[in-house]
Amino acid sequence: MATIKQVLAAISQDGTLGPNQKRFVTEAVIRAQTWVDLNAPRTPRKVTNAKNLVTLQEWEAVNGQLAPSQMVKWIMDNKLDLRMLSAMVGEFRQEMLAKGKQYANFKAAFQTYLAKGYLSKTFTQCCAVAQGTVLHTKGVNL
Repeated sequence: MATIKQVLAAISQDGTLGPNQKRFVTEAVIRAQTWVDLNAPRTPRKVTNAKNLVTLQEWEAVNGQLAPSQMVKWIMDNKLDLRMLSAMVGEFRQEMLAKGKQYANFKAAFQTYLAKGYLSKTFTQCCAVAQGTVLHTKGVNL
């Protein structure tokens, strides 16, 4: 494939284009090169200060399968629905296995994913609904 300089040299040597046509084509090629440079894929950021990064399979071999039962205190502190959280852990596991992502602590990574809304349900959607009487400013809801 020709470089931009080669294309511009061919345009300037072309005898069939008039002076204005050469200028317009040259400007179009330069704009195209600028657009390509702006939209070029960036190299992924390499984490150099991270330590002990492992895949989910390696982490589970040491810590057991990632499950809500490993986060009981966090679930109770945040009053989360256990059934909803089980589904989110399954979704998180599938994504980690599919993408081969590496983390040092997958429990903390799951909690971050849920808190930041990276999963199909948000943190607030996973909260347990209180049973019993709920008082509102406009009446009572039984």
